[in-house]
Amino acid sequence: MTTTRTSNSATVTVRPLDVLSIELRGFLFHSMLCDESSDRSDVNERTRVRVAHMRPPVAAESFRCHVVSGIALTERERSKIRKFVERFRKEMEANAKQLELAPDDPPKTLPSEPRYLIHPERQPPKTACPLWSFSCVGFVISAYKNGRITLLSPIRPLKTIEDLKLLYPDRADDFDDANKRAEYLPEGGDSWPVALVGYLANAFNRSDDEVRRAPFEPQPGDEHFPSQRLPSMPSVTT
Repeated sequence: MTTTRTSNSATVTVRPLDVLSIELRGFLFHSMLCDESSDRSDVNERTRVRVAHMRPPVAAESFRCHVVSGIALTERERSKIRKFVERFRKEMEANAKQLELAPDDPPKTLPSEPRYLIHPERQPPKTACPLWSFSCVGFVISAYKNGRITLLSPIRPLKTIEDLKLLYPDRADDFDDANKRAEYLPEGGDSWPVALVGYLANAFNRSDDEVRRAPFEPQPGDEHFPSQRLPSMPSVTT
C-alpha cells in the first residue's frame, strides 16, 4: 500500500495501525494510528475512524481523516506496534491514578498527562514531567520503530517559527506566547529539523520494501502531500 487521499466520491480501505492524517489550510498537521480491530473498506473523508494518537494525552477517539498511509505489516510488527501504544496508555492511566491518590498537601504540581512537543518529537521522562512526551508524528514514528521500522531520517529541512505557524495552523497563536513556545520547543533556538506529518505521508508513498529498507529523507516540499518537491536541477559543467 502507498499513501492515498480520502474523498466523498469513493471509499478506501483502512487497516489497523495504518497512519491517518488530517489536513487544514493546505497542510497535513496531525497524524494518528488507526485503532480499529479489523480492516474497514467503507472509509471516505466523512467517515469517523477509531484512532490512537498524541492529542495530548495519548488517547483513543474517533476522527475523520484526509490521508491514509500504511504497509502490509507482519504479525510480529503489528504486535510490537500495538504493545507500544498499550504501554503508553497504561503508563498515563497509572500516573493519573497516582496523582489522584496523592495527598493535596503539598499541592499537586506534576502533570497528569505527557506534554505535547513540536521538536524534538519525543522526550524521555524528567523530574518536571514523569512521562514520555511526544509530538503527534513522534508518537507514530516511535510506535513503528518499536516494530523495527524506521520511518524518517533525522536529516530534515530546518523550519523557523514563521514556517511552523503555517504548518500548525491550529497552534499558530501559541507560537507568539513565550511559555507555550518553550513547551513545544524545549531545546530553544530559531530553526529546527521538525518531523512533519507530510513527511510521514510521503515516507509511506513508496513500496513496502523501500519503507522497511531505508528511512525517508525529507526535502523541501515534502511537507505537502502529494509532495511539492522541486525537480532536481541538472549539474552545469564547464
